Amino acid sequence: MTPQPHRAPRPRAVHHSVVLDDGHRVGVSVGGRGVPLVLQHGVAMDRRTYLRLLSRLAGAGFLVVAIDAAGHGDTIPLPEPRTFSAMSALTLRTLDALGVRQAVFMGHSMGGRMTIELAATHPDRVLAAVLVDAAAGTTLDRKAFRVLTAPHTIAWGLAWAVCDVALEQRALRGQAHLRYARLVGRTVWRTMRQPAEPLWAIRAIAAASDSSTHLRALPAHHIPTFVVHARNDLIVPWQSALDMADLAEGSLYEVPAASHGWILADPDRGAAVMTQLLDDGLGRVLDQA
Repeated sequence: MTPQPHRAPRPRAVHHSVVLDDGHRVGVSVGGRGVPLVLQHGVAMDRRTYLRLLSRLAGAGFLVVAIDAAGHGDTIPLPEPRTFSAMSALTLRTLDALGVRQAVFMGHSMGGRMTIELAATHPDRVLAAVLVDAAAGTTLDRKAFRVLTAPHTIAWGLAWAVCDVALEQRALRGQAHLRYARLVGRTVWRTMRQPAEPLWAIRAIAAASDSSTHLRALPAHHIPTFVVHARNDLIVPWQSALDMADLAEGSLYEVPAASHGWILADPDRGAAVMTQLLDDGLGRVLDQA
């Protein structure tokens, strides 16, 4: 019998509820050792949705810190008046409580939009920005603005989201297909039970619909930016990725034959992309830091 290669177990995440000095409770998961990497999730998701990705990134040599955004997962909503900027600021306050001064920020969808804002307004905290199908760019901004002027367009957005999930499911087989179906099912069930916070987050993104100013601030602050985007993304169009890479003067990485949720459907692919980023430039950034 041919001996099988030994595979080291992936680091397991430890889950916390951090209570900030004003009593705000925030859900946090931490795993691995190394350079801090802050993982920010998409709208209607939470940090536990990304646990398989978290473990793979932790195995790649990062101390991964995944944080639930306000009103998502184990984090309580923000007090009124609530803004998207306040949601981003809550992430920094949580990192202060954890003693994390600088980190690589990796954001998916809404989390990518949060990463852009944090890098633009607090560049001293961001070693690099990894934008995974981020909800930003001039093209996406125009779509988001229509949510404010014509709220019924949210229904069209949900329909595109369903199509996007179906497109991703077609590429999966076996256990991967079942895992992604369960993940999507849990997300839909959770959103149906508590729709107010995801809808508020969508409107908050729309209200802060001009991302171009923040994107232009990234090269001005010398923030290395990596735009990772699925070619077949039906929620954030490919043109938005071109917008982001151009405005932020960042490196653009196309994920072929993939849609918006690819990094959840195939976390091994997500870890492979991060390894490529380390080889292509992110590694040099971390060495210098």
